[in-house]
Amino acid sequence: MISNKTIWMSCIGLAASGFIVGANWSIETDVLKIFNLSFTAIGALATLGLLYFGSKAFSMWKLQFVYAEKFKAFVELEKTFSSAINSYSKLVASMVNRHDIRRGISVDELRYIDIDYDEAYDAFKKAKRDYSVKVDWALSFLPDEHNFQLDYIKFESELHTGLRYWYQSHSALDSECEHKMMCKAEQFIVDFNVKGKKLIREQRNK
Repeated sequence: MISNKTIWMSCIGLAASGFIVGANWSIETDVLKIFNLSFTAIGALATLGLLYFGSKAFSMWKLQFVYAEKFKAFVELEKTFSSAINSYSKLVASMVNRHDIRRGISVDELRYIDIDYDEAYDAFKKAKRDYSVKVDWALSFLPDEHNFQLDYIKFESELHTGLRYWYQSHSALDSECEHKMMCKAEQFIVDFNVKGKKLIREQRNK
């Protein structure tokens, strides 16, 4: 590749040569007019060329800028998704603990560590609000936002599906059904966490 120094030296050399020749060369008026028209045309073409390449360069810069911003938006979305899953897991744990306490199980024998239900529920609501904001921002960078399979409506629908499994396990009439629904609910969290991160990373890397 030609260095900037070489280009500058060539331009200075051409300019100096033109000045020397112009100062020592007598040219007829008609010939001078022809030169003037020729260089005017060349200048116009050069200007058009510069405008074209400038437009191409700007378009390339814009694409790179949009891709970088989209990448950052989906990185933040994945962090928010992970936070929401964590809040969801704590909410479920607090629900299970509360249910077990009502059944007469002592605090020392609870399945999960003691988690305050009200605090867990408030944290879960905040995590959902954060996801709503972050996913709307991330979707603004997609040409067709409806192709993304984890917008806020689908995200919330999936979480409600998981909560329904927990409620079904709590209202089960026998221990076998309760255990079955509990396992299904726990597996749901694992599967949804993997599925959600995969969908987000696929869009991030496009």
